[in-house]
Amino acid sequence: MEISVVIACFNGASTLAEQLDALSAQHLDEPWEVIVSDNGSSDGSQELVRKRSASFPGLRLVDASSSSGLSHARNVGATHASGRSLAFCDQDDRVAPDWLTAMTTALREHDLVAGRLEHDLLNEPWTIEVRGRPQADELLAYETGTMRFAFGCTIGVRAELHRRLGGFDERFDRGAEDADYCWRAQQLGVPLTFVAEAITHYRYRDTLAGIYRQARNYGESEAQLCAKHRALGLTTAHPLRTGVRRWLGTARAFVRARSRGQLGVAVWLLGQRIGRLRGSIRNRVTLL
Repeated sequence: MEISVVIACFNGASTLAEQLDALSAQHLDEPWEVIVSDNGSSDGSQELVRKRSASFPGLRLVDASSSSGLSHARNVGATHASGRSLAFCDQDDRVAPDWLTAMTTALREHDLVAGRLEHDLLNEPWTIEVRGRPQADELLAYETGTMRFAFGCTIGVRAELHRRLGGFDERFDRGAEDADYCWRAQQLGVPLTFVAEAITHYRYRDTLAGIYRQARNYGESEAQLCAKHRALGLTTAHPLRTGVRRWLGTARAFVRARSRGQLGVAVWLLGQRIGRLRGSIRNRVTLL
């Protein structure tokens, strides 16, 4: 089989149907499949996939409930995959027409690729003000990092390389598993190639509570990432001075907030600061 699409799913019934609709509209001359790797959903996601599989050849549901986390669900899905290549996407996004063709074509030439994110279709303007437009034109990099990475929901990889990497590191259960995955591949000498034609419509959190939780989780995971990849020197060089400056900047963001978007930015910064502080303590690094 040419390619397997892997969707990690946990209580995604409200958006999963939209993603499956987008995938069922894809066209590829080679055999391909979609694997929904369910991480213990209780909202009807499993029933949704079973019903859709009757009219969607190649759609399969696999059980990934033995351990929680996005990385575990992706790894279980990959284990069940038959394709020579794997393409990962998420339950709450929507792949664009020709996404599958672009990913398949790129993976015939490259071992590791990442597509482009589009942010306007599924999001209100204020949420884009909060998060910006990452990975719209190029791959991502931390400000002090040297290696590029990509959102996990845009990654395509040869199955052999995925096995060689040992899959996603399941210790990353709050985020940053994608950066770790891309960095480990590059440390093996495998470049990460940006494929602008493989477009994913990305969905942001649309509540302040959701924005805060995601930012906090990402902050914790970034500290975990720094601890694992200490040799890259990603920790804060002057922790006290940098920490004070960033916390003051977060406070100013709340004081100056005059719109929902500006308040969202402040909430994101607060979540990131708290997450990085907690993660720094837990992992014995200084990322503030």
